[in-house]
Amino acid sequence: MNHFLLPNLALISSQATSSSGLHVMEFLVDSLLLRGARRGNLQCKVFGGATVQPLLRDIEDRNSESIRKYLSSERINRVSSSLGGSKGRRIRFWPVSGRVQHAWMQDAVGDGTMMDQRGKNEIPFPEHEADI
Repeated sequence: MNHFLLPNLALISSQATSSSGLHVMEFLVDSLLLRGARRGNLQCKVFGGATVQPLLRDIEDRNSESIRKYLSSERINRVSSSLGGSKGRRIRFWPVSGRVQHAWMQDAVGDGTMMDQRGKNEIPFPEHEADI
């Protein structure tokens, strides 16, 4: 599992490149290969890229485009995805099976703070939420 905010931080800060999307993706893939994974067997599921803060729209759009390009160039099979939109996601991931569930969050107070319908920062998974 991997998470990043910025696809390419080189334009922003030379000190921040260790958390850029390209860097963390390469680190993850290289770590898997060093542990015996075969490149041809790699698969992924991609979530995110929502515009939850209007001022970050360009970054969120670039995240989605960046991951699509990276996976294509590295020939990593994307078996499912949920990208874009205006709501954040809460992800539940089972690494052994690859099973993933996600629930949509809502901006309850209009400031980008994601909360559930009860006004808590905890987003429950509905029983009917489909696996992806």
